[in-house]
Order: sequence, then structure tokens, then C-alpha cells
Amino acid sequence: LGEGKTRGCEMRLKNAMRRVGLPIHERFFFSSSHRFEEAGEEGMRTLIQRDAVPDVIVAAYNEIAYGAIMEARAQGYRVPEDVSFVCALDTPSAFCFDMPLSSLVIELEDVCEEIVSLLLSRIENKYYQPPKEIKIPVRFHAHASLLCKKDET
Repeated sequence: LGEGKTRGCEMRLKNAMRRVGLPIHERFFFSSSHRFEEAGEEGMRTLIQRDAVPDVIVAAYNEIAYGAIMEARAQGYRVPEDVSFVCALDTPSAFCFDMPLSSLVIELEDVCEEIVSLLLSRIENKYYQPPKEIKIPVRFHAHASLLCKKDET
């Protein structure tokens, strides 16, 4: 679930799914014209109307997940028993809701350190430098919004 400003996140998720051979079913993706909790509420209503509620919903950021969780509960879904939630971007609000959210965590200190290092090297060398690819470590924090279901086969 996302909104207009998170389309890049959706694109990266779909690319990652392709790389590992997972099918992409468009009915499970939704991008709202709203933002924050309202985007999550609209997204969850849309998935329910499409009869396309997956086991796990990936929200672009915490506030979207909160709105979706509130709407899921209002529609009678149990979280995480019926549907789990994961955020693609962790923010400090992850622990402000009644259910801590599972999320990908990027350490902002690491990002800032890399940016400053790149800027300093650019300042010191005023000549052309080709674009540089950097890799920022990402960790996954599993919390109460995610239920790992056992294979029932």
C-alpha cells in the first residue's frame, strides 16, 4: 500500500519480487491519492472490495500501515492472525501505535555518514567523478504486526 509519493518504493518492491521469481499480481497493489492514515484506510478498503487481502500487506511507511490496520479491524479482520503488516520504511512512530510494526530499518546515521563522506571527497576533487553506487545496510525488525504462519500442507 502506498501513495503518490511512494511509487518508487512500489517499483523497488516489484523489482525485488521479480529477482527472486515471485509472481506480481497487480490486484494486491494500491496507490492512494491521499496520504498517511487516510491512504492506508482507502487502500485496505480497496483490497477488501477486490477480494484481494493477502496474508501480509507491505505499507510504504508506518502511518499508511496504521490506517490500514484500523480499517482492517473495523472490517472484522484480526491483526496479525488474519492479515499481517510490514512497513518498507521505519519511522520513530513505529512504537506509538497499540501494535509495534514490523519494518525495514535503515540507520540514518549510516546514511548521513556516507553522504558527508561523498560530499567531502567531491569538494576535495573538483574534477569530474563518475556516479558512485553506495550500499546502505538494512535490517528487518519483526514485531507484533507480523505472524509467521506454519505451512499447512
